Amino acid sequence: EWYWWNAWLYHGVMDGASGSLQGVPVVISQYQILDRRFINHHSVPWTVGMIELILMQPLCLWTLYAIVTKSPYRFPLECVVTTLHMMGAVIFVAAEVYEGQFNVPALDPIGVEGNRFGNVKWSHDQFVYYWFGFWICNSIWIVVPLYRLQRAMQECARALASTTTTWPTTAAKKD
Repeated sequence: EWYWWNAWLYHGVMDGASGSLQGVPVVISQYQILDRRFINHHSVPWTVGMIELILMQPLCLWTLYAIVTKSPYRFPLECVVTTLHMMGAVIFVAAEVYEGQFNVPALDPIGVEGNRFGNVKWSHDQFVYYWFGFWICNSIWIVVPLYRLQRAMQECARALASTTTTWPTTAAKKD
């Protein structure tokens, strides 16, 4: 389940404990190859990682519990959590692209000033760490949450449309 994997593996071990808190050496070494912002303690990945650890990890567990128990909160929770997933991915990627992609292995040996894609190469490391690690993996946190958000919003709309309670109107109060 999407929320289980996000809670313990991605938000907990990888992005939170390793990316922000630098706690799991084998993961840290890969993160430092993937993105030098983790070595330099850049504020964007640190902040996104801490939001994942402190806010998104418990929200994912709560959402998973709501889904398993078929709680009426499951769809509104999915709307919140998937929106946070997309926001985190966009902020993480957009900040690096905006700053010129000098921290990801797209640029060899250094970035070309004014051209964010000027030195993109097609080496094995750049394919693995840049194209797969930076672009494809981060886009997963756009595509999957977008699908789940669309589905959860449909369920919320269906539930609201099926209610029999009507809101009192001014005319109804006069009677």
